[in-house]
Amino acid sequence: MARLGDFETRHQARMVWAYARMVVRDGPLFQSIAAASMARCSEFNGPDLAITSWAWAKLEFVDVPLRKAIASEAMLRISDCNSQNLANLAWSCAIVRFRDPPLCDAISSQALNRMSDFIAQELSSTAWSFAKLSYYDEPLLAAISSAASAILTDPHARFDTPACSGIAWAFATLSYRDLPGMSAIAAASMRTLQHCRTQELSNTVWAFAMLLLHDEPLFDAISSAALSKMSEFQLQHLTNTSWAFARLQVVDSPLLDAIAAQAINRIYDIDVQGLSNIAWSFARLMLMDDTLMDALASASIHKIHEFTSQELGNTAWAFARLSVCHLPLLDAISEQAVRKISELNSQELSNTAFAYATLSVSNAPLMAAIAAEALRKIHAGRADNQALSNTAWAFAKLDLVDQPLREAISASAISRISEFVPQGLSNMAWSIAVVSLVDMPLFEAISAESRNKLTALNAQDLANTLWSMAKLEVLDEPLFESLASASVSLIHDFNPQSISNSAWAMAILAVADKPLMHAMSAAAVRTISNFNVQALSNLSWSFARLDRLDDPLFASIAAEALPKMSSFDAQAVSNTLWSFARLELWNQPLSEAISAKAIAMRYELTTQEISNLSWALAKLSSLHAPLCDVLAAQAIHHIEVLNRQELSVTAWAFATLALCHRPLLQAIAAQSLARIDDFGALEISNPAWAFAKLAFCNEPLMTAIAAAAQAKFQLAEDKPADPSGLVPNGVYSIVWSAWRTTKPALARSLAQPAAIGGTGSVEVLVHGLLVMDNEWGRGDPWGHQARMPL
Repeated sequence: MARLGDFETRHQARMVWAYARMVVRDGPLFQSIAAASMARCSEFNGPDLAITSWAWAKLEFVDVPLRKAIASEAMLRISDCNSQNLANLAWSCAIVRFRDPPLCDAISSQALNRMSDFIAQELSSTAWSFAKLSYYDEPLLAAISSAASAILTDPHARFDTPACSGIAWAFATLSYRDLPGMSAIAAASMRTLQHCRTQELSNTVWAFAMLLLHDEPLFDAISSAALSKMSEFQLQHLTNTSWAFARLQVVDSPLLDAIAAQAINRIYDIDVQGLSNIAWSFARLMLMDDTLMDALASASIHKIHEFTSQELGNTAWAFARLSVCHLPLLDAISEQAVRKISELNSQELSNTAFAYATLSVSNAPLMAAIAAEALRKIHAGRADNQALSNTAWAFAKLDLVDQPLREAISASAISRISEFVPQGLSNMAWSIAVVSLVDMPLFEAISAESRNKLTALNAQDLANTLWSMAKLEVLDEPLFESLASASVSLIHDFNPQSISNSAWAMAILAVADKPLMHAMSAAAVRTISNFNVQALSNLSWSFARLDRLDDPLFASIAAEALPKMSSFDAQAVSNTLWSFARLELWNQPLSEAISAKAIAMRYELTTQEISNLSWALAKLSSLHAPLCDVLAAQAIHHIEVLNRQELSVTAWAFATLALCHRPLLQAIAAQSLARIDDFGALEISNPAWAFAKLAFCNEPLMTAIAAAAQAKFQLAEDKPADPSGLVPNGVYSIVWSAWRTTKPALARSLAQPAAIGGTGSVEVLVHGLLVMDNEWGRGDPWGHQARMPL
């Protein structure tokens, strides 16, 4: 060691190269060699500098002053370096992560001059090194791509798979997308895939996925080769391969099943990034493997303290996308996310909130922490548009209203509304609608921007925006017309839920756009087998509410509802029968099926559903005695919570069916009597008509109805009648009821001229009743019946 200073520089270089080739590490010797090299660094020529640099990197010996000295001298002698020297210099810097921009520029410049001399391995090594150093040099990359393509397309040239995968990996890492070069790499790789290592398979498919290049023959070939070597895959190669197929949404079931099997067998050896990536991959491809998800959950819980913020968000998102509500995992993620909440960026915060909302898991500590951190990031201007819309959607989905967060999201969204993508706009609209929160400045901004981006809105965006407008009961006519027109054009892309939601929106807004309704009807008939029970009942209700009789549509709804009747809930049962009744459509099989289902679920019926079913039976003249008994019993049971309209409608329905159910009528009479002062015109006239029709005498109720009717008609001699007090049909019902129950005084007082609108004329039906009564009285020699004056 004492004589090292006497060695020529080329001998020093060869000595360290020899040790590197043999991978022999001797610390004291290396320190002496490094010191000697440092002292005489200026005497090294270019090739010797490259050899020395390569050897020290190979031996993982890092001496920063020596490394800087070599870099400085190498730049001065770069013109002496051949292609191998240049590749070695780049590789040595990359291995020890020594990033020296001037040296990189010098290597690049000389490489461009000597590019024709580079062999395949040198091209790959140089590209890999610049990628490893994150040094983007587009002229160099373009030259490497061109030179590689020339070699790859030469049938006599040798270009092995490691070189192909190395260049592909480098281009992907630096986000350099050269289609001709990548196409040449794909073609060359396919010739040797069966002989390459699993790392090369993984790197190649990863690179193409990173650059969003889907070469179907290449992916098929890689899949085939990977399946034959699956037991040889390292865990990182497994996760990278699954990630690559998922990123490009390539569903290769045999390959992914094999990856899942390998992952399950080695689940506790997979690092946290691998666990997160596998979960993300299968979720993105919507591939559900119960065993795999259980294994991932178990291993993730075991290592949850090692998860980064990104891995927490991605894992939660993956389980939510696959609708896997694994509560122990969600609790573990929540606890860890709260601890690391300040480390989560806006996307990770919104992804986590989105995941818990999708699974309908409202974790109070987590959501409070997300709200507070999201608010800080919004105020700091570090929340992007997607984060705003996803966060708003998540809190709305969980029915959580955090006023400061909501106001911050609204203000930020309004200020940058033009930057929102269509889905973000529809999600924002949905989020304010679902909590019935009318934020008009935000809604107006969404409305204006939605019109600007109308052509970019997809079917779900259109349906969600229509639904939101209806939910808020805000009719923006220009926006509605634009959405309706666009929906007609995209109707073939509408799924059943989008069709039913759009129809529901029109019904709520009371706007029947005929072209859209016709298009929705045709689309629904075509896809009716895909409608679930809620979509079926909502669609029928919407068309009925708009008085849109469409025979083919309702025939399809009836046919589809029958085999699905066992899945109908109480609301769907009630709405469907109500819809057919409103349009006076009689379908016996459907009516019988609904009646049987309603009887079976009698205890689940709400008061509105009881009155709607009663009304529907009456409207259809369908006296289904067992169902009527059930409805009567349930109405009596809930009589104190039936509202005034439900009391009135139920009485009317049973009278229309000529069904005198005395216990029900007595219960209705008692409740009506107690609440008569709150009754409106129809609520007064319907019970009066019903009790008279059934000849069911309840003197206290009739007296109360008479007083209420007098008040509604305002028949005091010094007051004119109020035309809005009772609708004409209500006038007739009450006059007829008084006549029917032989109360001539009441009938006469209600039938006085000027009772309607102060015009001095009597409503036509009332006038007819008076004429009839007087004609009948002509043969009454005893004068027992008091006549009503014409």
